[in-house]
Amino acid sequence: MKKLSLIIALIALISCTGKKRAEIQLMECQELQYDNGKKSFTEYINEYEALLIKEEFLEDGSAESYYKLFERLINNSTSFSGPPSKFFLEDSFDEDTPLNFNATKLCFEELKKDSLQYDWTRVIESQEVVKKVEASENNLDTHFLYAQALSVYQVEDFELNYYKMTVFRMVMLFTAY
Repeated sequence: MKKLSLIIALIALISCTGKKRAEIQLMECQELQYDNGKKSFTEYINEYEALLIKEEFLEDGSAESYYKLFERLINNSTSFSGPPSKFFLEDSFDEDTPLNFNATKLCFEELKKDSLQYDWTRVIESQEVVKKVEASENNLDTHFLYAQALSVYQVEDFELNYYKMTVFRMVMLFTAY
C-alpha cells in the first residue's frame, strides 16, 4: 500500500512540475500573429522597455524593476512628471501593420484545447483582475483591484513578456490622466 501511495504521489509531482507556463505559449502566439517583416513583437516590447527606462519609469529591464513600477502605480506613489512620450499599444506599432487580435485570439483558443499541457493558474487569476478593472467605473476601484493583483503576481512573473505588457497597460491607465 505504501508503494502505491508513493507511486501516485510521484506521478502527481511529475505531472504538476512538468507543465509549461501558458504565458510563454500565449506570447509565442502573439509573436507568430504579428509579423510585419520589419520587427518581431518581442522587439517592440524591448523598444518600449528601453523607452520606459530612458524616461525613468523603470530602473532597468529586470523583473524586480517591473514589480516595483507595478507597486508604485498601484500605490499612487509615483514621482512621474507626466505620462511617457508613447504608449505601448497605441504608439509603438507600425500603422500599416496593425496587431491582428482575431488571429491571436484563435491561437489562444487552440492553446486552450491543449490546456492540460500548460499551467494556466496565473493567467486565469490575472485575467480576472483585468476583467474587474475594465468593468470598474472609477479610478479608486482600479487601484484597489490592481492592488489585489499583487497577491497574484510574483517578482519572477515579470521576467515574462506577458506580464510586462500588463505593466505597460497600467502605465497608460495610471499616467494618461
